[in-house]
Amino acid sequence: RDANRLGEGCPIFFKKNRFARVSEYTFWLSHHPQTPGSMDEEEGFPRIATHLRLMTQEKNTISFLNTHLAYRSKRNQDLNLKVLFDFVQSLPVGEPLILGGDFNMERSIIQPYKPRNLHFAGEFNHDKTYHEFRGGEGIAQIDHLLHSDVEEVNFQIDQRPFLNRQLSDHYPV
Repeated sequence: RDANRLGEGCPIFFKKNRFARVSEYTFWLSHHPQTPGSMDEEEGFPRIATHLRLMTQEKNTISFLNTHLAYRSKRNQDLNLKVLFDFVQSLPVGEPLILGGDFNMERSIIQPYKPRNLHFAGEFNHDKTYHEFRGGEGIAQIDHLLHSDVEEVNFQIDQRPFLNRQLSDHYPV
């Protein structure tokens, strides 16, 4: 996410035996999305999204977005959501899309910004995804999956520790 393209990323993993990579693109959730490392100084960290377009064995395309949004500044959260959802609106109509990531905010804050064709993927059964490296039941549900033109999205929250410790302050979704 940094100007030198080091630091945190928003990777997307896929099964190479089922999909072929068509394109990938990282952009910054700022006033200058094509400028590596660009950010709002109020937040203090660049925020990014990674877009990956894949082709299925049946020659259909599907898009994935992974992101990590601001948490310090309400102004920057608003900007992040606007840039992210403007990008979503630029994608081909009818192409399936799955968007996931650390939104650092509850669904109710995201709802007014999201395009009408984008839907939250099911309920997390009230499981919390953020836990401050403590494990257990967690504190808040701030990681989300959204989709459009996808019939079914299956997911789970993995609360298992790895090597007897939490590797992140969030559970993987």
